[in-house]
Parts: sequence; structure tokens; C-alpha cells
Amino acid sequence: MKSLDTLILNVSRFRHALSAIAAAIVFACLAPPANAEPASSMSLNHARNAWDRGDVSGSESAYKTAIENGELSPSEVVESYVRIGCSRVLLGKKEAAQNAFRAAAVLDPNFVVPGEAGQKAVQLAAAAKKDVAKYGGISLSISVPPTSPVGKPITVGADLDHSHLTIVKRLAVVAREGTSGREYKHEEPTAEHVDFIIPGDLALPDATILVRVDALDSYNNRIATQSSRVKADGDAKGGAVGPQLNAGAHDTKPGDKADHKPKESKSFWSTPWPYVIGGAVLAGAGTAGYFQFRPTDNVTVSAVSVRRTP
Repeated sequence: MKSLDTLILNVSRFRHALSAIAAAIVFACLAPPANAEPASSMSLNHARNAWDRGDVSGSESAYKTAIENGELSPSEVVESYVRIGCSRVLLGKKEAAQNAFRAAAVLDPNFVVPGEAGQKAVQLAAAAKKDVAKYGGISLSISVPPTSPVGKPITVGADLDHSHLTIVKRLAVVAREGTSGREYKHEEPTAEHVDFIIPGDLALPDATILVRVDALDSYNNRIATQSSRVKADGDAKGGAVGPQLNAGAHDTKPGDKADHKPKESKSFWSTPWPYVIGGAVLAGAGTAGYFQFRPTDNVTVSAVSVRRTP
């Protein structure tokens, strides 16, 4: 009887061990590997592969997915819009292609059309750039002190042009101290001017802090970015801090003083974004008829939708 009890106990332990092993195997299969590629990178690589093998329809769809998955850099966002435009040219979607090229031109007026897209794509892209040039591209500038006292907070100013407030959902700052690896991240709602306060614990003695400010769209893509460096100098009691340095996308150079005066306001409807908002770029809708019934001022606008409110 004792041996039977021992056998039953051993079988029970064996079954529990098998269950634990099975659970571990299932978990290992479901859990992503430590070095798993982010969804944004995977979708972008998928789009690039589709383009490289000449799958035009697949390329258009995959690049749209890459944008919607978010987390793209400014150059990757531009690449996506340009390739969407080129794909649409090859698919015979002229108007939708122009929408995509206009979006690319707002972010980078000097974008290049890949040669394999053909002369028609080059011509449509040139026309889109000309359209956007009437209003100007997105402009993000930052003001950063070249030096800051050790242990003291650092103020970073960010300025975004009024015309493109509707397509930027948030302004984000990332500050990183190179030696210790300490990092600070913070986001603020979109505004023409935002001041970020970098904590003083990043300003270690003789440290160099890399500061980057990003303009983020509704998918958390970085559609504009500026960066600068701050040298921690002096002591915690306060030391001399140099003049603010400005880094701007178009019209500011290091050493210029930050200009926070209100800029001339442009109506949203006088900018190029009615061409691409309302799903015109991402959903492929055309703009023919879009201005035949222009929405009243009582609308809610987002980066990819225009919705009438009661």
C-alpha cells in the first residue's frame, strides 16, 4: 500500500512538472524576444521590401501602416509620404499622389523622388512643392543655453509656427547626460511657445547634456526635431550662464535671440493642410469636391480627420 501511495505521489509530481514545463514553453512562445524589432521598424522594413520588389499596391498600403504604427523619425515620415505618393502615381491615382507629396513637402521641401518612380512622379512632386512653398513648411526652433550651473534646472524654449499647430499634437523634450546615462523625458500639449524645465540632477559637474525637442503627430511620429547641447559649468551656487542658443528649422541660427513675438496668424484654410487632412493622404481620398462644400468654422480638426460638430 505504501508503494502504491509513493507511486501516486510521484505521478502527481511528474504531472505538475509537465504542466510547469508546458506553461514555460507557451510563455516563451508568446513572449517577444528581448531584442524584438519594434512594430514601427517592422512595418517600415516591410514597406521598403514591397517597394524594392516592385509591389506598388503593397508598398502604398505598407507605408500607410508604417505611419499609423507611429514612432517614426522625421526622415522616415518623409520617406513614407514620398513613397506613398510615388506608389499612387504608378497606380494612376494622380490627385491622391499630389496629396501625399504635399504632406512630404510640408515636412521637407527638398525631398527627393526615387528615380525608379518615373518622370511623372517627379513632375507631380515638383508641383506639390510649389503649392506648399506659398505657405511654407513646418518650422520648429528651440532656445538652449550653451552652459548652465551645476545642479541647476535648465530652461529650454520651443517655438512652433502658428500655421502648423493643427498637425502637431504634442511637443516633447528628451534630455540625456552622456556620462551617467541619466535621461529626462516630458511632453506638453501643442502651443506656439513651450518652456521645458530640465531637472538639475542632470547637470553634473563637467557634464554635457544633449537636448532634443520633437514635434509629434497624432501617431507619435516625430515630424520635426531640433537638438542642442548644454555644458554644465560653474557650481551649484550659480555661475555665469551664456546667452541662449537657438536652433531653428528654417530661419534661426545659433547665436540669434529667441523671438517670442506673436507671428502673423494664418487661417487653417489658407495653409496646405486642407489637402491632406480628412484622410486625404492616409485613406487615399481625393480633394475634388472637398472645397465645393467647405466646412464652417464649427469643426473639429485632427491630423487625419475633419469632423463637423453640432
